[in-house]
Amino acid sequence: MNRKLSLAWRMAAANIMAASMSLLAAKDNAPATPVSFYKQIRPILQANCQGCHQPAKAKGNYVMTEFEKLLIAGESGDKPVVAGKPQESFLIKQITPTNGEADMPKGKPPLHELEIELVKRWITEGATDDTPAADEAEKAE
Repeated sequence: MNRKLSLAWRMAAANIMAASMSLLAAKDNAPATPVSFYKQIRPILQANCQGCHQPAKAKGNYVMTEFEKLLIAGESGDKPVVAGKPQESFLIKQITPTNGEADMPKGKPPLHELEIELVKRWITEGATDDTPAADEAEKAE
């Protein structure tokens, strides 16, 4: 029984290691296509940020549920997204861990390094909104 359990743990660890290696390889061989706000960045924000940064709560007086509001500074006064300049973007400062801890998301583990790199790349590429017109029309109704 012990031997079977040990083998199962080693196989699980090997699978995790293989998945991690493929993620890192994908990062190094990133495609030349631009990062999509709608398909790649918005889901990260929805999963990790919008619970506290929405119109009903607006922690720090900052709303992240609409692209236009994502660009407006909250109570810190620091510009959250500076197109083309991730190093000047307060959002990057908030989500980047120091000694394993990040300011945001508050009370949760930091974003994965690949998610942070994706957000940085999106900002570097100009932080554009590629939300389909049909989706925008639904919001207006």
